[in-house]
Amino acid sequence: MIEPRRIAIMASAKTLFLNQGIEQTSISMISKEAGVAKSLFYYYFETKEELVLAIIEEICEEHYRYLEARYQQDAQDIFDGLLFLVDSFFNFQPMTRQINAAVFLNEIDFNIRYHTMYLEKIGDFIEVIVDRAQQEGY
Repeated sequence: MIEPRRIAIMASAKTLFLNQGIEQTSISMISKEAGVAKSLFYYYFETKEELVLAIIEEICEEHYRYLEARYQQDAQDIFDGLLFLVDSFFNFQPMTRQINAAVFLNEIDFNIRYHTMYLEKIGDFIEVIVDRAQQEGY
């Protein structure tokens, strides 16, 4: 079970990251926004990078649930499936766009870990689409 103060820290960080960018947001700003002592931030997260990775993991899990709930393999042709997947990658939620921008612009240095985490969570959907494409002769 995730503790309420950890949730508050993550929610505050998301808001600040969206408004100011990841690099421009300090741990002090996050702690103040969350209404917690800076030491409590460090109780839950050793670094800001660890916090960002926790947010990315949360987003990946939410994205997986979103895809699972909305993707209907039988109702879409292969191109619609690919378009759905790519569109959802970039537009799932505002925080996703911020994280993607930060990673692609090398604003933060964990590009490989981000994409590995994303592929681990979303890989099943990619596999379904690729298998279907192969079955259809693409």
